[in-house]
Amino acid sequence: MKQDNSSLVEVVERRTFLKVLGSAGPAMAISACSPVPPEKIIPFVTPPEDVIPGVATWYASVCGECPAGCGTLVRTREGRAVKVEGNPEHPVNRGGLCVRGQSSLQGLYNPDRIPGPQRRRVTNAAAGQSVLETLPWDDAQQELIDRVQTLRDAGRGDRIVVITPPLTGTMAALTSAWVEALGGARWIRYEPFAYEAIRESNQQLFGRAEVPRYDFANADCLISFGADFLETFSSPVGYARDHAGQRRVRNGEKARFVQIEPRLSMTGASADEWHAVSPETEGLVAAAMVQTIIGEQRAQGVPLETQAQIAALVASTSPERVAATSGLSADTIRTLAREFSDPARGPGRSLAVGGGVGVSGTNATAAQSAVTLLNYVAGNIGSTVDFGAASTLDASTYADMRALGESMRSGAVELAVIYNVNPVFSMPGEADFAGALADVPFVISLSSLPDETTSHSDLLLPTHTPLESWGDSNPQRGVYGLLQPTMQPVFDTRHAGDLMIAVGRALGGNTAANFPRRGGFYRYLRDTWEAMQPVPEPVTDATDVEAETAAEEPDFESYWADALRRGGTTVAVAPVAVELRPGVFDTDLAGALSPPSPSSRSHVLVAYPSLHFFDGRGANRPWLQEIPEPLLKTTWGTGIEMTAETANAIGAEEGQLVAVESDHGQVDASVLINPHLANGVVAMAIGQGHTHFGRYADGRGVNPIALLSAEPETGSGGVQWTGTGVDLTARDLARPIPRLQRAFDQEGREMAQSVSLAALVAGDVHPEEAHFSLHEDHEHPVHRWGMSIDLDACNGCNACVAACYAENNVPVMGADRMRRGRTMSWLRIERFEESGAGGDGPDNRFLPMLCQHCDHAPCETVCPVFATYHTDEGLNAQVYNRCVG
Repeated sequence: MKQDNSSLVEVVERRTFLKVLGSAGPAMAISACSPVPPEKIIPFVTPPEDVIPGVATWYASVCGECPAGCGTLVRTREGRAVKVEGNPEHPVNRGGLCVRGQSSLQGLYNPDRIPGPQRRRVTNAAAGQSVLETLPWDDAQQELIDRVQTLRDAGRGDRIVVITPPLTGTMAALTSAWVEALGGARWIRYEPFAYEAIRESNQQLFGRAEVPRYDFANADCLISFGADFLETFSSPVGYARDHAGQRRVRNGEKARFVQIEPRLSMTGASADEWHAVSPETEGLVAAAMVQTIIGEQRAQGVPLETQAQIAALVASTSPERVAATSGLSADTIRTLAREFSDPARGPGRSLAVGGGVGVSGTNATAAQSAVTLLNYVAGNIGSTVDFGAASTLDASTYADMRALGESMRSGAVELAVIYNVNPVFSMPGEADFAGALADVPFVISLSSLPDETTSHSDLLLPTHTPLESWGDSNPQRGVYGLLQPTMQPVFDTRHAGDLMIAVGRALGGNTAANFPRRGGFYRYLRDTWEAMQPVPEPVTDATDVEAETAAEEPDFESYWADALRRGGTTVAVAPVAVELRPGVFDTDLAGALSPPSPSSRSHVLVAYPSLHFFDGRGANRPWLQEIPEPLLKTTWGTGIEMTAETANAIGAEEGQLVAVESDHGQVDASVLINPHLANGVVAMAIGQGHTHFGRYADGRGVNPIALLSAEPETGSGGVQWTGTGVDLTARDLARPIPRLQRAFDQEGREMAQSVSLAALVAGDVHPEEAHFSLHEDHEHPVHRWGMSIDLDACNGCNACVAACYAENNVPVMGADRMRRGRTMSWLRIERFEESGAGGDGPDNRFLPMLCQHCDHAPCETVCPVFATYHTDEGLNAQVYNRCVG
């Protein structure tokens, strides 16, 4: 079998190295005679007042890696951002930050960023060849103005389309005004993971097209129907913190968590029970649970008449019938239903979550409706399912993007302005959005990084990253975060808001007054926030008490400074009561829940979001490529996951390339053995397989979106992420994906230990006795520092590993060296499996391995220059000036 070992780092032979070394000395001597003067590092002559050399400055801001809107604290040194942390005062994440947020520094300093404005010049139209040429910002901005002006003056402003992410706050208001100034342009808010099924389901059930806030902190019984709420769901960091609190033992009890899905996810690995079910049957299981709860008279807070109507909706979804389709036994379905609706616990103390991307297929909307009805009959709506603090995600549907592509092909679009989204990569290949862009006369891209979409653009206007930008964020009702630039722009980029304001003013007309004359987007942002908190007017005719009270009220400057310091502000939101709409009972829910007829293909594909890369936007960051994926421990690539039985059936082995073919496309992917899949299921992570996304992303892994249907899901207009039939054919070529851990069995070594809850409550716990030591114990006269890790709470998310890379400048080794196990990470998270867990899955145990500041650290005794030593407070200290490497 042939080997294809692509690597980030080129291997240099010893002979070649000696040749280069031999010629380097004379070359350096000759270069020393060059008339070119040496460059000098010149420090600040007059340093800025807020910069003290050697002293860190912190700025509160908001993470821009996904729509969750987590608050951040950014540490800067000498005017440069060096570390990103979670903001403990921000209500969304309360100090936590995911692995993607930790890696945002590599988006800021990425060497592949677009350095300045560029225009595409065609060199050979027949061959499709072109080059990008730099041009001044004034010329680039004027070209945008001229093209818009021409269309608007001709009454064709409606032939302009603006595509952005789902913006919130001030930027959303500005974009709305800008679209109006363009002459009635069409505005699409594109987000690949827009949770269309959740929004459409809630629209049908309650008349509210929203993603509610889920209260994991008060759910004593949690059942997730494929929702990866610890990974890439609507607010994974906040939900992970809430869920961790419920995992801790209180008064001898802790919350119970069950995960139902076709592929074991990182979220499922934290569950007490994991059940494998056939794809697109999760909704049927939820409906069977609803039928059981009503049939056994366990519904809570639901009028009898409504119970009868709901029972009619799920009459044909008995546990026995659902068991035959899903693979989950009828007894298990009934047991879960009884646990979920325990009357001793009372209403509103359980929670069912669905609508995850990895389980959204042809019946996604109906499945989510069944999950919501399960919450309804258990009395959870208004308690653990909160519409008052719902997400403000206002994204267009995938169906809207598909319709836009057809408009482009028909010639109805003459100018496209695309801001910071990459639909060419993240839309199904069969939709051919790249071909649609080719039919648009002129495409303008506002993006900080080159990607598959900018490669089809005629004019590139690079924008700031979130760490260089002013802005605000309103991810959920009542939460308003503030972004502020943590440093000067690294490249010759501009804020998209400044560009919109400049163009809006230059276009003139009645809409020009909607944009500030001076101050740019910063002034627009301040004015918006001042309107949110008006400056108190002076009290002239008032008593001394009234005057004193008025004087104590903060003016806007104080309010603004305090909001910047804290990272935003919050306002109280009123609870929202919802009721089922009468039309719900006229629908054929059971029919809509039925999975599609079995495909003629041999296997069913589950495409799921990547914890590290999300929809692909994080793939050009070496930290995210190098840090092992939590479950399979893969790095620098993705493949196709299948069980050993499936691999044997097609004659393939680990690392071998397999041709994966669907009715909509074909890709080659490396085999990854994963035993935790439902029967007949293969799985592929979304996020890799880039072709124009920079040196760290291009040619890595494979993009499963190329295999998906271009047809939207009927109910919601979302992408059919799961359920695609595929055939597998082994190829005579191996391209192994580096895996840093292949054995997940402890083999009786008891490294990742556990104790049952019953034994813990009974006090039947016997800690391991201390081993005999040849060293004398250290004395710690004042303090002895230590760190404990709650392994019940740890979910293997890798955020701490990314933070370690950032804090310690850990070098990145690349695919070839990682394939040989030469990792340089100072911290890793190992995963072990034990039998005895409930359901179909193993007992997963995540074990962080890190520098533990041991009492007898080997680094202290072997260091020849005494760079490492033991402090009297129990820490291993390092004198960096002594270290010789």
